[in-house]
Amino acid sequence: MKIYNILINVTERCHVGCRHCGYIGSRRDREMTVDEMADWVGQLCIYAIPKIIFTGGEAFERFDLLGRGVRRAHESGVPTAVFTSAFWAKTPESARETLREISTLRQLYISTDKYHQERVPLTHVYNAIDAALEIGIPRITMTITYANQRDLAEVSSWYSCYGGRVEITSQLLIPNKGMRRDETQYIPQFDLSPKNYESSCFMGTPLINPNGDVFACHIGKVSSHRSIKSSPYALGNLRESSFVEIMGAARKRSDYQYLVAHGPRGVAESMRAQPEAAKGLPRNCFTSGCDMCMSVMLAPSAAEAFRRHAEASTESTEIKLALLAMREPSCETLDAQVAGAK
Repeated sequence: MKIYNILINVTERCHVGCRHCGYIGSRRDREMTVDEMADWVGQLCIYAIPKIIFTGGEAFERFDLLGRGVRRAHESGVPTAVFTSAFWAKTPESARETLREISTLRQLYISTDKYHQERVPLTHVYNAIDAALEIGIPRITMTITYANQRDLAEVSSWYSCYGGRVEITSQLLIPNKGMRRDETQYIPQFDLSPKNYESSCFMGTPLINPNGDVFACHIGKVSSHRSIKSSPYALGNLRESSFVEIMGAARKRSDYQYLVAHGPRGVAESMRAQPEAAKGLPRNCFTSGCDMCMSVMLAPSAAEAFRRHAEASTESTEIKLALLAMREPSCETLDAQVAGAK
């Protein structure tokens, strides 16, 4: 399995508190040290990760960690990117001053939508974009979470004045308890039929949490609410093993390899093959492949059934992995994966 990007969750802190955010109500006490940031980024550079993406929480809440990570990667010639709400860009001057300290960034992802802008003035976002353009950060990507096409069109229009100087990516909202019913009732829902889901997903972008836990994808952020170390997502911990050792062990695991090879469609197939296990899921309809996969992996009986299915499918998994190794994903596919990982 080739890793195309890796997410480092700089901190779980975020004072913005958007209604649609999965971190609402989570603990925020897990932190890494500056030395750990430098060490872990160094390990990723040795592993030849093509791009390191810093996320949160809000990565700018721990600017000391973010800055150290960006500098360490730059020393090794590895490109970096960061996700942010732009809360810190209160004036044009402060935005420029902040970004100059991490000016070697290759990409700035700004999370912007009707939910973020309930807490972060749109002028802050414009300040961040203008500063990034002035400093010369090569790519600026606006990531929009939306509940309907009307909201997507409206938020996209906020940035039409920048023309082709900023990119737009989007992902459908996964409803949570902070959302009103009138906001979510028209979001499409899908049953467990494998045809409803893609065969590829975010497995090319693992996540490292502030406590060193390494997860197969961005769903690892759920561990801010509950322990998911027994789930197929969990790969290891950098305070206990090196990144090389963790990924070496992951390559020998049938559950992880199955996820890499078959994606959400394969997870749905495992439930179709074992309908009794599917009865243990909290819901039978889902808004996306991530929503469905997470529901399966975090339900103990369903996760165990998935593992059995993965073990029995080793041969087909090896064939699929061999085929995947023969082709590289497009830049557009990678960008969509990264944007969705936030």
